[in-house]
Amino acid sequence: MGATGSEGGLAAIQEERYAYWGRHIQLWQQSDQSKRAYCRANGLKPDQFYRWCRKLSATQPNPPRFIPVHLPTIAQTPYAIELTLANGRILRFDNGTDPAWLSRLVRELDPRC
Repeated sequence: MGATGSEGGLAAIQEERYAYWGRHIQLWQQSDQSKRAYCRANGLKPDQFYRWCRKLSATQPNPPRFIPVHLPTIAQTPYAIELTLANGRILRFDNGTDPAWLSRLVRELDPRC
């Protein structure tokens, strides 16, 4: 019983340490303090605190973080091409528009193109 009892005791001690340092790390994360300032305020040794931060972050995978993205609704339109002229007028063309003809039209409307 000696070996089994001591193994159980070691596991319990290790579990207590993980809980102790995990709680301190959680409290630090909720504070506005640097690690060093948190350690000073709570009587912790900074080197131990840094070590446990690394140790616990290595045992817990970082969960993916998602940021909600709201995309504007895209209006359904039968037009494939829409040109807005400098004067604000809008020209719309469907998929069947000849690209060569459209190119000539644009050059006629604005010779700089």
